[in-house]
Amino acid sequence: IAISQHTKKDIMREYGRSSEDIVVTPLAYDKKLFKPTPGPVRQPYILFLGSLRPSKNIEGLVRAFAKLSLTDLPVGTQLVIAGKKAWLYDRIFELTRSLKLEGKVVFTGFVEEKEKPVLMSRAVAFVMPSFYEGFGIPVLEAMACGTPVVVSKVASLPEVAGDAGIYVDPASPDSIAAGIKIALGPKRQEFVDRGLKRVKLFSWV
Repeated sequence: IAISQHTKKDIMREYGRSSEDIVVTPLAYDKKLFKPTPGPVRQPYILFLGSLRPSKNIEGLVRAFAKLSLTDLPVGTQLVIAGKKAWLYDRIFELTRSLKLEGKVVFTGFVEEKEKPVLMSRAVAFVMPSFYEGFGIPVLEAMACGTPVVVSKVASLPEVAGDAGIYVDPASPDSIAAGIKIALGPKRQEFVDRGLKRVKLFSWV
């Protein structure tokens, strides 16, 4: 059993298994928990949620955020990086300091499941610029919360986001920055609506 077509292809390649040996069963999300959720917002923010490790490409996201000018973002927009420290995360903090983004990039640490819907719902955009994902449940959760998603056009992420995704090249901070601008632009509601429709295709039952 594989959680995505991309994972299935990886298994076939690495273990020499035939296509008939593997059944793809996509993952889903908690529909009772993840939905548009009101909450207090002091200032606008772009959200990443996941563990802090190299494959998530958080350094690329920080570099992209640094490239966005004041005219590209609502006044006072922050980048919120939510998730526990995994490995090789020191480089993210060092990069933030070197780009003089202290105060503009906020690290929350681990976030409880019950706190995620408000965090996702109030974000102006959710960004997952990973180099690799076996599936990408947070993308589903963000779409279910009515937030546009900016995701890498690699691995399983296009399977998850479908036509609701704003796709970027994870190796290019310029591409990630351009994707964020689209998410905040005049087509924002179009991507929100596509996301809310897209998540209906994913269910645990």
